[in-house]
Amino acid sequence: MTRKRALSLVLLVGLCSGCRHWIVPPEKAIAGLSGGGPTIYTLTNLHVDDRSGTLSSGNLQYPLLVPVCSEVTMLSAYPGALQFKVSATGGEYWYVDHRAGGGVPFDQQLAKYFGHACPQAEITALTPQEKEGVRLGVANRGMRKPAVVLAMGYPPARDTPSLDLPYWRYWSASNRYFTVVFNEAGVVEDIRY
Repeated sequence: MTRKRALSLVLLVGLCSGCRHWIVPPEKAIAGLSGGGPTIYTLTNLHVDDRSGTLSSGNLQYPLLVPVCSEVTMLSAYPGALQFKVSATGGEYWYVDHRAGGGVPFDQQLAKYFGHACPQAEITALTPQEKEGVRLGVANRGMRKPAVVLAMGYPPARDTPSLDLPYWRYWSASNRYFTVVFNEAGVVEDIRY
């Protein structure tokens, strides 16, 4: 771990711990997750900032992917931050609340990304083109909305308050966004940068 990353994590934990309480066990931080069994999976690809080891409800499209259906272990949780470990790689990451979450309660945000069952049936039902988009973590023309969610995660609720909208806004950096545009059938027809 680089010195800068270690310092970032220490600061994150320090900020989370001031005036807040641990949630024990950490699975209780996720709506509907406690008591459902020991194995937890990612329900979509997760895009992680490889410099800080974080991702957030802002869902910036960082290049480091934790693939959908990855088995994870919850390590710690606060009301606005969850630390987890990916079983296959040993990578430890933080999911943090962000104003782009659009006021969605943190436990409900987490429930969209972590669960007791891998969404294998949804993945199996994808077209070859959609499976490739999921593998790469990107949206491509011709992908349906559920495939885009599996590939990129949910668009930030602040910018896309309903998945029924014909356009979803994602961010590639804090000051750069792109829009995935769907036709009436819910299929990607354009990606605007």
